[in-house]
Amino acid sequence: MKKHYPLTLIAALVLSACGGGGSDNGDSSPATVTLTGRALSSDYLAGQTVCLDFNADQQCDNSAPRTTTDSQGRFTFTLPEAQQATARQAWVIVAPPAEPAGALHSAARSISNAMTTPMMLGYFDGTQFAISPYTHQLVISTNQAERQHQYQSSIAAKEKQQIATELGLTTLAANAQKLFGDYLAAGDAHSTALAEVAATKAQQLLEASTLQAQLADSLASNNPQGWTSVQVNVRNLWSHSFHLHTMLHLRQQDVIYSKRVGAIETTKTEGTQWLLDKEGDYTPSLALQRYTNEVTKDWEQKHYREWASWALDYNQDGNASFKGEKASLGTFSQDANGLYSYHTMEFYNEGDPASEGAGSRPELAYCDGFDIQAEMTRWSADPDNIAVDHCVAFVEKRDIVESVDAQGAWVNNDTMTEWHKPGNVNSWLVNDKLPPSYYEPRSQRVTAQGDMQRLTQYDWHALTLNAPGLDQSPFNVSHDELQQHNGDKTIKLSQPLWRYGSKLGNSMTGFERVELQNYNPTRWGRYSDAYIEQSYQQQAGGFTLQNRFFQLDERQPEGVAQPLNLKFAGNVTPFTTQDWQFDNATQTLKVKHHYQPVTGEIVFVLPWPRFVIEGNPMELEASIQLQPASGLPNAMQVTRVDDGQPISTPTFAQGLFNSPLRWTVTPSTTEPDVTTLVELLFGQAPFGFTADRDTSALRQCELGRSDTSVQQNLLFAPIGGDMVLNVTCHETSGDWVMEQYLLRITTPFNGTAFQAELLDYAEGANIYRDEPRQRYPLTFIKQS
Repeated sequence: MKKHYPLTLIAALVLSACGGGGSDNGDSSPATVTLTGRALSSDYLAGQTVCLDFNADQQCDNSAPRTTTDSQGRFTFTLPEAQQATARQAWVIVAPPAEPAGALHSAARSISNAMTTPMMLGYFDGTQFAISPYTHQLVISTNQAERQHQYQSSIAAKEKQQIATELGLTTLAANAQKLFGDYLAAGDAHSTALAEVAATKAQQLLEASTLQAQLADSLASNNPQGWTSVQVNVRNLWSHSFHLHTMLHLRQQDVIYSKRVGAIETTKTEGTQWLLDKEGDYTPSLALQRYTNEVTKDWEQKHYREWASWALDYNQDGNASFKGEKASLGTFSQDANGLYSYHTMEFYNEGDPASEGAGSRPELAYCDGFDIQAEMTRWSADPDNIAVDHCVAFVEKRDIVESVDAQGAWVNNDTMTEWHKPGNVNSWLVNDKLPPSYYEPRSQRVTAQGDMQRLTQYDWHALTLNAPGLDQSPFNVSHDELQQHNGDKTIKLSQPLWRYGSKLGNSMTGFERVELQNYNPTRWGRYSDAYIEQSYQQQAGGFTLQNRFFQLDERQPEGVAQPLNLKFAGNVTPFTTQDWQFDNATQTLKVKHHYQPVTGEIVFVLPWPRFVIEGNPMELEASIQLQPASGLPNAMQVTRVDDGQPISTPTFAQGLFNSPLRWTVTPSTTEPDVTTLVELLFGQAPFGFTADRDTSALRQCELGRSDTSVQQNLLFAPIGGDMVLNVTCHETSGDWVMEQYLLRITTPFNGTAFQAELLDYAEGANIYRDEPRQRYPLTFIKQS
């Protein structure tokens, strides 16, 4: 079986510029300059023809300088000194075999089938030329104007970050392993992993070339739409799913047709995505998504029109039942840097993702056969007076502006303003003079060095526009993140915290689960909605995290359809504070928690009952020190409550959930109820510890109508701590915790087994002060 390496081992290079070379032999012959480079994929490319592409047509013209790579993929161009500047701005091509005479498209198809090394583009990185599957992706994803900047500008840095992200890499990892340079040079596991990914990309370039030639051949004989070019792109990537709130590993294929008639340019993309398994394989007949996008630009009037459709099969049953489409109409512009701005109105006809188990939007229903483009054209004739059909579920005004600021950084400002259909109506009036339903501004800034700052804010009631005099921030969610090219990171995140939620809707990686949402240590089994503000800083020496929990503002002012769900302006003092500091050198997390309840009573705010925060005043100090691996990821935990004595106990480490070890568990009693409970919480032996496991076959909700699952969380995730086990009921109205237990190690792992207690606390108990109502001693035995 082919061995696969984790992409977390991979890193890449954002190349920096420096000088070139020249010669002066003291005679009268013309001065020359020597430029060197390297071509590589899964290995160094030996014996390959390389040429310079001066006119950016992605071809080796007859007059183009050519050379051949040596056994280590090195190549050299010796050029007249007068060509130095032009050559440094040229693309460099690993060329396929020369085209034989004959029918153009048939010949191209034969070449594609015969090639073992695809045609790849590279560029001059400031020191030398680099050609690889990674440089090829960069070159084809950036505007030709980037040749003027030798791919060292902030625009290129933004594209390099995007490519690294698709591989699951950070910018720091991208810088370390020379993704856009000689990533094979280190000869380590990272290089091996990058070589394997490069081999996959090279194979996909060959597949794309073959399909592109076949499609070009077909267009030569049957082309009623008059397409003048076709391009095929195939690649694997990691992409965030908006509906599933998780990263998906995908194979994506895009077929792009284009033409231009006078000032009218039209581009049509037909795309397919497939889910990749852990081995990087996929099922060709089982697509995750199929989509079509057609864009028309009038370069004289600067008018913009777009139509897109999509169908998703999240549950992979072969029936893509979650469908949608949109029509857009507006204007566009392009600046001197080749960057675009768009100002459009967009109509959406989209279904409920619940049909694919991807969340629930019961107010949405897809209208099959509805002509959304015709509806957009009809409405645009008089938006102030023409009502739109009920099949238009919502309308979005989109303003996207790209630019380069005074410091040379690439900047993107993207603002979305939405109007939602008001209930079950046959038609509804919508235009940008009416109060909107939703507002979301986004901004992103990338420097040439690779520093990236991104700010995203969600205003669920468009209070920014509808209530400009509001005496508090109108944003329900704000996510401000700065990632520096040296690996330092700062995140400021604020959002509502929903009780019983499995994880935060917007979160920092590793910190998706927090107290009061999954457990409340001072009032076990009782939860509260809250508003949380988080501040996170990561540096080479470790990280710090500050969490501040505030009362949630559930007032519902007149004219607002839902409670505000903002930070409560009437009480700005947090009722819980958490301060964490992790030191990489000692592998120790130090924790200080302060609990101060707002009230001990349940209050009701129509239209739904809500909890205002319950708790007990308490001061908690703890340290979690990770221990050298002895088979079981483990740690030592020291806790101190109020003015009490420190208590030291063995505990779990977060690596437990990634451990390949399998276990059996033996309760100290053979009572059937205990045996059933243990199987519910941990699974059938031999089992591994799993953060989230479906348990519907073992337990249904109390009324037997809904499925259940078990979550295993550590008290101080993502470092370590005692284990919280939730049995969660999943109902249409939301999730709620049916049962909750705490697993605490009593005898550490000895290489064969460890002992622990499963603790059952009464609702409302304090797990640091009170005794559990039931203890279940358990012995966990490692299986070979």
